[in-house]
Amino acid sequence: MTTVNNTILTRLGSWLLWSAVFVATLAVAPSAHAQSSCPGGGITITANVVVFDNPTVFNRLGAQNPNWITYALERDVVHSSGENSGEVCGQSAECTAGNVRLRPDKRPRPLVIRSVEDGCLTVNFTNLLAGPGQGSGDPASGANPNNPIQDNLDNNDQVAGRCAGFNASGTELINSMLDDGSMVGRNHDGADVDSNCSGANQKGGMVGPGGSITYNLYTPHEGAYIINSYGALLGSEQSSGNIAVGMFGALNVQPKGAKMYRSQVTEEEMRLATVGTVPLDATCGPTPELACDPGGQPIIDYEAKYPSGDPWSSEGKAGLPILNMLTANNELVHSDINAIIVGPNDDGTFPDSTYPL
Repeated sequence: MTTVNNTILTRLGSWLLWSAVFVATLAVAPSAHAQSSCPGGGITITANVVVFDNPTVFNRLGAQNPNWITYALERDVVHSSGENSGEVCGQSAECTAGNVRLRPDKRPRPLVIRSVEDGCLTVNFTNLLAGPGQGSGDPASGANPNNPIQDNLDNNDQVAGRCAGFNASGTELINSMLDDGSMVGRNHDGADVDSNCSGANQKGGMVGPGGSITYNLYTPHEGAYIINSYGALLGSEQSSGNIAVGMFGALNVQPKGAKMYRSQVTEEEMRLATVGTVPLDATCGPTPELACDPGGQPIIDYEAKYPSGDPWSSEGKAGLPILNMLTANNELVHSDINAIIVGPNDDGTFPDSTYPL
C-alpha cells in the first residue's frame, strides 16, 4: 500500500511540475514578438499622450467634477500660465506638470487612440498631473491640486498617489514588461506608492508628475479596448480610484489597411477641406428623375491640410491634416470618438480577405 501511495505521489508531483512548466510557457509567450519591430508586419502609429488635472463641467445644468483627470494628445494641451500661457505644448517650450489645460477649441472627451490589425502602436506618454502641494487645493485635505470646494461641499475625491501610466487591453508587449504600463511583479518594497514611479526608484511602466515613458505595443486583433492607468485602482471610498474621475480612454483597432478620417468637424474645417462643387446639370428640372444629379454638392479633399499662418499656427494646427487622423509619418493627430473608416482600395472598400465570410 505504501508503494502504491508513493507511486501516486510521484506521478502527482510530475504532473504538477509539467503543469507549472506549461503555465510558465503561456506567461512568456508574448515575448516571442519582442525580436521584431512590428510582429505583424503592419504600420506603426505613434501617439504623443499626456494626462493632466482637468476640472470638468459635464452639461448645461452645471453638473461638474473638480476632481476630473483626463488623457489627451499632447498637441491638444496648452500652457495654463507663465510666459508661454496659451501656447500648445511643445510648440515653443515643453509643458510642465500642474501647469496645463485643454486647448480652448477642444471639448473634454475621453481619449480615443487608433491602430490597425497586425500593426503596432508607439505611445510617448507624459504625466502632467500636479505634484504634491501644487495648485490651489489644500494639500493637507487631499491630493486635488485645484479648489475642491463647491458651495459648502468639499468634493475632494482624488487619490493621494500621482503615479500614472497608459495600459491598453487587447495589446501585446514588444520590448519588455515596461510596455505594460503597470508595476506587476516589480513593486517597490514598502508602503510608499510614489517611490515606484519617481527618479532612480522608478520601477515598472509608470511615471510620476513630469516623468515620461514610451510604450511599444502590438495590436493583433481588430476591436475596441479599454485604456486606463494602474497608478491608483482604488481610493475615494474604493470607487475605482483614478478611473472614477476620468483617467480612462479607448483603443480602437481598425481592420488591416484601414484609412481613418474624422466624421465630426466644424463648419470652418469643412470649408477648408472643400475644393469645389459638382458642376450644375441644366437638364435636371424641378422634379428630376432618380438618376438625375443636379450638382452643386461640395467636393471634399480628405487629404487637405490646415493653412499656414494664424489662427492655425498659434493653435498648433498649421500643416496638419484636417480630416485624416494620421500624418504622412503615421502620427495620430486627432483623437475624435467618431471616425470614417475606409478600406485601402480606390473606392474605399476592403479586400475580400478582410472579412472572408
